[in-house]
Amino acid sequence: TRLHPWVAGLSDGTIRLTVRSPVDPESLRGTIYHEFAHHLIRGIAPRVPGWIHEGIAQRAEGRDVGVAESRLRRERNLSAAELSIGILRQPDPRAVRRFYDLALAFTSFLHRTGGDAAILAVLHGLGAERSEHTLLTTHFGASPDELVARWLDTLRSG
Repeated sequence: TRLHPWVAGLSDGTIRLTVRSPVDPESLRGTIYHEFAHHLIRGIAPRVPGWIHEGIAQRAEGRDVGVAESRLRRERNLSAAELSIGILRQPDPRAVRRFYDLALAFTSFLHRTGGDAAILAVLHGLGAERSEHTLLTTHFGASPDELVARWLDTLRSG
């Protein structure tokens, strides 16, 4: 992938995988599902925020949201602003882990709130170049700031 050693795959129009020996079939399958999800998302909406991409891709991979939420509960100063960091060139693996945990946990919260239909509607709306703010408000019944506040409240109380 020509990225950090922790990158297992990349979807940039072509799906690229880092295959280590010996091959762990479960891990490889998860990586393929993850990267294929990116490929499908890009086909629906070429310009999707990274947190949506990574949250949906991790869900497709079968990543455990409970583990991510558990790690996040131990963190201080969680912020919605962290959902907008550029992840591919991030040199700090702890920041990468935190971003992936935030993306998975927030996307899972949105899924619990609105289901697949709302998430797909947001993707299709982004594909039609509608604003993220408008789409989240329309399909989840609250502004992005309100959704993040609710999510953080449920995360902290869980």
